[in-house]
Amino acid sequence: MEFLFSNYKPLDTPYRTFADTFYSLIPEATRMDIAVGYITADSLAELKQTVAYNANIETLNLLIGMHRWDKFTKLEYNAASDLNDYLRGEGRGEVRLVTPFKFHGKLYCYSDSSGAFAGIIGSNNLSSIVESGSRTYEASSLFREEEYAKKMRSFIEELSVKATDNLADCEISDFRQI
Repeated sequence: MEFLFSNYKPLDTPYRTFADTFYSLIPEATRMDIAVGYITADSLAELKQTVAYNANIETLNLLIGMHRWDKFTKLEYNAASDLNDYLRGEGRGEVRLVTPFKFHGKLYCYSDSSGAFAGIIGSNNLSSIVESGSRTYEASSLFREEEYAKKMRSFIEELSVKATDNLADCEISDFRQI
């Protein structure tokens, strides 16, 4: 297990950051399963670009856990719809919303042709893949134990099947104002 920290001064540690680790695992992966509480429009645009420029990522499944309840901004919804349309159109995955309850977890699972091989769990929402300037200090853990990575992927898949709907099938007409 490896700890990941934001490393903002004055609490600068020798540990890697979430973003550094998130991107470092992509060349090894053919599939990413992500279940997070919150997203931002810029993080969704970055995720779309990351998948588009990394042909090795054959599948991306993104589950969004809080926006069904706390509402999207119009910009966030449009970015989520754009990513969903891209993934579905390319046959490379989808964006789903957790609908029966609030899901506030932050799970990132990486798989290759042999199955799940790594996962990140902690406090980082998807916005942590872009520099937002918010200076929210986050802490997460990377694990590369196959047993735990498989359990994480299994949980995300079960959450997806039992408690989500594809974004395109959700009627979203009420948006949060900034």
